[in-house]
Amino acid sequence: MPLVKCARELHLTLNSFSASGKPLRLEVVDANGGNMWSGATSSAQVSIQRKFRPGSYFVRLYTPSGDLMHEYGFTVNPQDR
Repeated sequence: MPLVKCARELHLTLNSFSASGKPLRLEVVDANGGNMWSGATSSAQVSIQRKFRPGSYFVRLYTPSGDLMHEYGFTVNPQDR
């Protein structure tokens, strides 16, 4: 999984994103599956105004009907605190 620096804001670029014309639901969960953030996007570029603690996270992208489309992972580097 890619390493990212600990920061006040998280900027994501989602690979394999195909816009359907309707907003897609996006959620970020921690390694235990706990919901850390959720929202909607119509773009492959997403900015999340939240600081994530060091650890592993997963980004889940859902179709407008609620089916899981993609799951991405990243790790916040504990040494960049």
